[in-house]
Amino acid sequence: MADLTTLADVKEYLDIGADEIKFDSLLGRLIAASSRQIEGHCGRTLEIKSYGETYDGNASDILFLDNTPIISVASLEIDGEAVQPEDFKVYDDYVRLPSRLFTPGELNVAVTYSAGLFDAGAGAPPADLVDACIQLVAFKFNLRGAEGLTDRRANQTAEKFVGEAIPLSVAIILDKYRRVKVGTV
Repeated sequence: MADLTTLADVKEYLDIGADEIKFDSLLGRLIAASSRQIEGHCGRTLEIKSYGETYDGNASDILFLDNTPIISVASLEIDGEAVQPEDFKVYDDYVRLPSRLFTPGELNVAVTYSAGLFDAGAGAPPADLVDACIQLVAFKFNLRGAEGLTDRRANQTAEKFVGEAIPLSVAIILDKYRRVKVGTV
């Protein structure tokens, strides 16, 4: 996965001069770790990638795919028979067959598709994800050495931390990208 922000952006946010290199290595590690933590928190791969997956046919006209948002579907097969692109519709998180059903069966539907939020080779992540990563890096940088911290109070605001310690301001941004899998515990 590509990092969600750059060293230059983090240093600007932290008001560290571009020529100051004392913390570059640490900030680089924090950027990489925070990017992975955000992806884990969201429960999805954020960078656009290609996937080849098989699913059980569900006797429905809709098939939800594991990775979203779906950018495009390269191929779709049901029981080894190719479904033509004009015979299915692609939505953010599912494929729909307007004139037939996904035949019931075990692993009888094969889909090759691409999904994700941004193409690291051609563009930047959404601006709010970049901002969330910068904030998370700054949070970790400013609290380094206080790994056992469970809460923080500042200016009549209190934050409690559990597990991965993502500040509320970052969690609010990430919630719109968080993937909740229906039927899982």
